[in-house]
Amino acid sequence: AETRSGPWGCPKGRSMSADNGGWHRTELELPPEGEVVETISPQGGQHARLSRSGGLWFLEDGSMYVYYTPLVWKRID
Repeated sequence: AETRSGPWGCPKGRSMSADNGGWHRTELELPPEGEVVETISPQGGQHARLSRSGGLWFLEDGSMYVYYTPLVWKRID
């Protein structure tokens, strides 16, 4: 049996996009720079719309960056 981690049921070490509603683990795959995506924070599982620039993640409006790297992200439909 496959070991799954996190509340999204992601198989360890694999992308979540195929079986979990389009979610991707940031440790395995990053979104294109500048694209606003839905994210889930590592502390408390809070959802936020962020965009990435290099190693920093910014609020949707670009006004400031957050002090964490999201656990997972997915494209906004």
